[in-house]
Amino acid sequence: MVKWFFPLLAAGMLACSEQAAEKEQHAAEETAAPAPVKSLEAQVLDTSRYLSQQAFQALSSVLLAQIQAVGPDGAVPFCNERALPLTDSVARQHGISIRRIASRYRNPANAANTEEKAMLASWEKEIKALQQPQPRWMDQGDTITWYGAITIPNPRCLDCHGLLKEGDIHPKTLAQIKRFYPNDRAVNFELGDLRGMWKISYPKAFFVQ
Repeated sequence: MVKWFFPLLAAGMLACSEQAAEKEQHAAEETAAPAPVKSLEAQVLDTSRYLSQQAFQALSSVLLAQIQAVGPDGAVPFCNERALPLTDSVARQHGISIRRIASRYRNPANAANTEEKAMLASWEKEIKALQQPQPRWMDQGDTITWYGAITIPNPRCLDCHGLLKEGDIHPKTLAQIKRFYPNDRAVNFELGDLRGMWKISYPKAFFVQ
């Protein structure tokens, strides 16, 4: 009997010590201080950076697939019909507003107002000075609005937005642009140029305060 006693005793002590350790861990978790809430500015900047990237991916992935399937000229009518709904679909998922704004717009629905034109002009100066354009946000009481620069990120963008004198835009593509966007201003860009901005508007209750 003695030979069984000590192994049983050791097993019992081990089980008790494990239970005690678990209790201590649970107690520590219950008494641990909650994680500090991010400042409103940090929440706005982090969330907007993520959502603007999500909207860009939703739009660019579908558009690039269309370009690969039917070429830049065939993608123009698709962009005309689907660009705004694709952006809106991301906004609806989160109960917010997401828009693309530009001074040199293609779709007049994206035209910048006077205040937004001034912001875009300021960012253009920063880019020319080889500075990274910094996002901005405004607390407007019940609404918070964030603005982030959009630059030309990919040489494929120049197939529809490039330099006319350099022949970046194929004549067939240019004809389609003029057909679907008779008041188009979104040409003669180079890689890295400021194309426009994201404008994301939230109800203030969207954020934890």
